[in-house]
Formats: sequence, structure tokens, C-alpha cells
Amino acid sequence: MGVAPAGCETDPVPEQPDRGDRPTRFAYLDHAATTPLRPAARDAMLPWLGERFGNPSGDHRVARAARQAVDEARDGVADIVGCRPGDVVFTSGGTEADNMAVRGVHAARPGPVLCSAIEHDAVRNPVGLVGGTTVAVDTRGVLDLDALDAALTPDLTLLALMSANNEVGVVQPVAEAVELVRRRAPAAAVHTDAVQAAGWLDLRATIAGVDLVAVSSHKVGGPQGVGALIARPGTPLRPLLLGGGQERELRSGTHNVPGWAACANAWPRGCSRLSRMRCGPVARLRPGSPGRSTCASHTSRARRSCSCSTRTACARPRRRPAQAVRTRRRTCSRPWASGPNWVPAPCACRWGGRRPTPTSTTPCG
Repeated sequence: MGVAPAGCETDPVPEQPDRGDRPTRFAYLDHAATTPLRPAARDAMLPWLGERFGNPSGDHRVARAARQAVDEARDGVADIVGCRPGDVVFTSGGTEADNMAVRGVHAARPGPVLCSAIEHDAVRNPVGLVGGTTVAVDTRGVLDLDALDAALTPDLTLLALMSANNEVGVVQPVAEAVELVRRRAPAAAVHTDAVQAAGWLDLRATIAGVDLVAVSSHKVGGPQGVGALIARPGTPLRPLLLGGGQERELRSGTHNVPGWAACANAWPRGCSRLSRMRCGPVARLRPGSPGRSTCASHTSRARRSCSCSTRTACARPRRRPAQAVRTRRRTCSRPWASGPNWVPAPCACRWGGRRPTPTSTTPCG
């Protein structure tokens, strides 16, 4: 469950078609998946979707204006994350940033790679591709530091550990893991997927000592398809895409000026009420509910995430007898209502026809 940041304006939720006695508005509670585009991010995009259209790689006046917009966006992201502007490598999202971190480091310095067992697929799949292994977590979903200590070797290339889990929001002990890696494998790089933490945790404190950080715009009110990889100086990294040499020759491709301009304006500010917003709905759940449990304590979970579970008896709905199902005996003009593809199954078609067999590609209704 993800909630919208308090004090951080978003566009109003669109009204839904009137369906009798059903409410015409709804509450969007899936901000952990994506967030509505914030007005500030939209306003930053609009000029570059119309009268401003330059390619930052050029040398003329129109191109220089576009390059200035990209530089300003880079400065904005660096200020929020707490890094140098030159450390920001813009990408197409968190997935590309994670892949660039795992595969890029391994290509530059082959060796063992570790990640936690609850990483996003954008991390676990590349780790598996390069022959890496996973480290177990405890029953709360928190990395087992003893298991990590046992898995570390002096020739380790990379440890990937997310800042906050994308499913239940559990905050991982990144600082403790960094300390272990620096002591046991000083040459290894540490990557953290901060996609779910950006905008909700103090990123400067969360990623302190980390070499690579992945963030995504659409998790904090920005446009989809925009992200960044923060690569600290001295981190071994090979590019995945070869071409014109953009982004310090680490990520070739024409700059996405509208998206990158919006990315820097998407991060919410003034979110002091987030913790109360999250705790309120959980506290109102009846403590005596059978099987009620909370995945993690409030102090170890990202502020916009809430995860709890209840176990209740689930009775399957009784099906009506087949002979009691009546269908309207009207002629259906659809081509699949007769012939070899016709089967006697109830159909939602407004003509009262019949549903086609699975081999028919004609849609019903």
C-alpha cells in the first residue's frame, strides 16, 4: 500500500463514470507502484514538448538551451541525492540503472557478486546472469548480517542491497552492510536500489558510503521512463549501450530533455506527516482480528508503505446449477455465433450470443 505525500500537491483524481449507487471517486493507494505526475514536474516538461526541442549534443543556440536544461536537471538531482552533478548518469528508469550497476561493474571487474534474497527483479536477474548468489533475510524481510558476513570473500566484486523493499517497504541495514564490505572486501563496490526510498527516506543518510545508487522518477511524482544511476568517482563501470558517448560515455543515446527536466522537479518536499498517514490506517485495524500481523515495525519501514495481513475463513461462492442458467434466445449477428467455433457457453455479449471457443480470436462484445 502506498500513500500520497502530505503537503505535496498532485493533480486531482479524475472522476469515474456514474454507476448507479457506486461512488464516483476513488482513493488511489498504490503509490508504491507509481505516482501521479506532480504539477511542478509537468510544468518543467511542457516547454520541451512544444516550442523548445533542441538536441543537447549540438553546438548551435537551440542545442545550447537544451544542454542548459539537462545541466540544471543534473544539478537538481545531485542536490537532492547529495552527490556531485558529474556523478549523475540519467537513464530510462530504475531497471536500466540497476542493470548498468550490476552488469557494468562485473564487466569492468569480474568476480563474485552478492545480493539480498528480496531484491527487485531488475537486480536479482542480472546478478543471476553474471553467476552471483543471494543472501538470506530474516522473518521480517531484513538482510541477515551474519549470513552476509559468512558470504563475503576478499575477491568480492559487488554487493547489491536495496534501501527499502518494493513490496512491503522494509528498510534494509545499508550502512551496516557497507561497513562489513569495507572491512572484509575493501575493493568491492556497493550498489543500492533506492527507487522506493527516494522522496520518502533521507537519501543523504541512507546512501552514505554507497558507490552506486539507482533512482526512478515515477515513484516520486515524475514521469515514467526516467531514472538515474549515481556513480561515485573511482567506481569501475562499463557502459551497456555504445553510441554517441553521452552521459560521460556511460550511457549513449539522445538526451531525454523533457523527462530529465521533470525528474529534478518531481521530488516531494515537506512530507513530515507521512509517518502519521501510514500509522493511522494500521492502528484502526481491529487488534483482535484473527491472524492480524504487521510485516515490520514502523521504525524499520519506508514511510509511504504499509504491509499487514489477516487470515480469515474464505468460503467459495456456491455456483448455480447448470440447468438454472438461462440465456436469451436472440439472434446474434457475430460471425462466431454459428459454425464450427460455436459452443453453448453463456456469453456477456449484449446480443445474447454464445462465447467462441479458445481457438477463435474474435472478441466477445
